[in-house]
Amino acid sequence: MVDVSPENCTSYEEIRQALEDGSVVVVDVRNPDEVAASSKIQSKRWLNIPYKNGQLEAALKMSDTEFETEYKGKKPMNDGSDVVFNCGSGGRSSRAVALALGLGYAKVRHYKGGLKQWKSDTASDN
Repeated sequence: MVDVSPENCTSYEEIRQALEDGSVVVVDVRNPDEVAASSKIQSKRWLNIPYKNGQLEAALKMSDTEFETEYKGKKPMNDGSDVVFNCGSGGRSSRAVALALGLGYAKVRHYKGGLKQWKSDTASDN
């Protein structure tokens, strides 16, 4: 796991509010088979772009048109739009934040603990 600064992490409360507002793009960096085998964070804007084999880096470097053709959704913007990366337990999403920051994305965060933590946090709500 890459050490991510606190401003590039999001809490359960913050992400829940952003999900309710529809103001966040959730980018799940797990492999498609992992997503199929488990649940995901439900979002109006959710994308599955695996971190492995340079896929995420290539996707973030694509033109908007190329991205929409490949991923069937709008490309996350590097204009300060809210992007949250998540994975299974936080390792890949922390690396995704570091990668996106290096590519000039200004407002990217990760959900520390990933889907495992999300399931625990949502279970606490019930």
